[in-house]
Amino acid sequence: NNKTNNDSEEGSFHSQFYTNISEWMEQLHLPIPQVTQDIVPVCYGGVFATTMTQILKRPLQTWEAMERSMMGGDNIIEGHFSERIWGAMLSKPLSKDTASLVWEMNAKLIDTIEWKQYRGMLLMWDGIYPD
Repeated sequence: NNKTNNDSEEGSFHSQFYTNISEWMEQLHLPIPQVTQDIVPVCYGGVFATTMTQILKRPLQTWEAMERSMMGGDNIIEGHFSERIWGAMLSKPLSKDTASLVWEMNAKLIDTIEWKQYRGMLLMWDGIYPD
């Protein structure tokens, strides 16, 4: 097994093959997600729902490349990269009106080391925001 297992301290993830998600996407020839007003749909935790229509919009080679990249074991960086792009790959692109509504919600952008696995997530709830 030549893939890096990522059960290391502080939840850090490293790969001997990819420096970041962009490099992984480039090597697998994955499409760059459509960005609307700096918002990209993301699925954290690997939980998502989609339609067959959305799946079939991607060529079979895309799914095969992703599958091959994740065959190295459990909790590998490629799995985490995949989780981050499911939303963009499998949802309909946000309209400008929808993106504007998201920004109008005045949600807080997560950008703290304590929540680093969710960095970039927009968060809104009645409790206390993480600092």
